[in-house]
Amino acid sequence: MNAKIRVAILGLEHPHADFWQVAFRNPPVTELVGVWAPTPGLARTKAEKFGCPAWEDMAALVDACDAVAICSVTARHAELIEVAARRGKKILCEKPLATTIDDCDRIETVLRETGAYYMQGFPKRFDPINDEVRRIVESGDLGTV
Repeated sequence: MNAKIRVAILGLEHPHADFWQVAFRNPPVTELVGVWAPTPGLARTKAEKFGCPAWEDMAALVDACDAVAICSVTARHAELIEVAARRGKKILCEKPLATTIDDCDRIETVLRETGAYYMQGFPKRFDPINDEVRRIVESGDLGTV
């Protein structure tokens, strides 16, 4: 078996950070290396909840990982994507992508320049409730949907 993919969560302000930490801790192929947040005290609080280290130095955390999940406030996405991309990391970023067209352009430019792997986060498609909704719709109990 290959080594685990080491993942960091950058920014914890987005509510899906809680979802992603579970996703990265449970599979046998990933390891949650740590979390970082610019909001004072947030990384420490979430790290205790998640059972992983809180990092003060964001760049050092990125360097210690293979991939990052960006769950910060949207206004910081461009900055964090750029840091991760320039360090050759795979990137998962929560939605929305950015708050300005300039930041969208900045993200596009750095991803093209670096060739970094990038994925926009839509975790609700993996939420177990969606399997139940699909089952109900396919059962026909609701009639034609």
